[in-house]
Amino acid sequence: MRFIYLTLLLMASLYSAEFGDISLVVIKDGRPLMNQNFVIYKVLKNDSKTTLDKTTPINAKTDEDGYFYSKMATGDYQIQLISRDNGIAQAFV
Repeated sequence: MRFIYLTLLLMASLYSAEFGDISLVVIKDGRPLMNQNFVIYKVLKNDSKTTLDKTTPINAKTDEDGYFYSKMATGDYQIQLISRDNGIAQAFV
């Protein structure tokens, strides 16, 4: 019985190492930006250079409180947020 319990515990810890949580709140001038679109790119690290995986972007949107939460595979990511202020696009990375 101990062996089964330890095996399940090990499998659970290995599974949790493959996924993590991401949460963020987008705020401007002290107020949340609701329904704000942004893109999450996975960062690819090769021998001498770092690039973004733009073939599989994750398109996301904040809720009415400016909040976003998701489970994602572990790794490095870059978030690109483009908001509009008086019709002028402002990009934030």
